[in-house]
Amino acid sequence: YGVRIQDRDFWTVQHLTLHNQRSYSVYSYRADNLFLHHCTIEVPGAYALYATLCDDIRVEDNTFTRDENAAHCVWIYGGGGEIRVSRNRMSMLGDLYLSSGLGDGYSSWRPGGRQYQYVYGIIVLGVYGQAPARIIIDNNIVSDAYLAIYAAVYNAGDRAYIAHNTVSGALYALYGYNYRGSLTMSDNIVAHSY
Repeated sequence: YGVRIQDRDFWTVQHLTLHNQRSYSVYSYRADNLFLHHCTIEVPGAYALYATLCDDIRVEDNTFTRDENAAHCVWIYGGGGEIRVSRNRMSMLGDLYLSSGLGDGYSSWRPGGRQYQYVYGIIVLGVYGQAPARIIIDNNIVSDAYLAIYAAVYNAGDRAYIAHNTVSGALYALYGYNYRGSLTMSDNIVAHSY
C-alpha cells in the first residue's frame, strides 16, 4: 500500500507522488469524506485508488501514469453521499497511446505484459441498500482501457452523471447500469473505441 485509510473519516491526500506499490496506491475502507487531489499516481498491479463503503469521496485533478503492466485506476464501491471523479488524466502517453488494441476489439499487449482486457479506468458503483449516492464523473481523459468509464446506480435515490469526458482506445468507452434511480450521459467525446 502507498496510503491505507480504514475506519477513519475526513482524510485528504494531496500533492503526493505515489509509485512502486505492488497492489494499491491508495486503499480506503469505511472512510467517509475522502479527498484525493493533485497527486501523481503510478498505477500498480491492482488498483491506483480502491475505496469501498465510503461516503462522500472526491477524486480530482490527479494524473494516473500507466504502462502495459498497470491495472485499474479508480474503483469506488460507494456507500452514499456525493462521489465525484473530476479532471483526472489516465490515458496512455507516447508510443503506448492506442497500443492496447482494445479499440479494435482485441488486446495486443506482448507476451509477458499485463493481461490487458480487464483493465478499468473509472468504476463507481452505488451500493444496494445503502444511503443514496450522487455520482458525478466529469472532465476526465481515459484511453486504452477495457472499460473506460462505468457508473452503476441501484437505489431509488441514486443519481449518476457522466459528462464532458474524453475516451479513446477502449473496448467499452462509456457504460452505465441503472437498476433504480437515474443515470445521465451527456457531452462526452469517444474516439477509436470498439
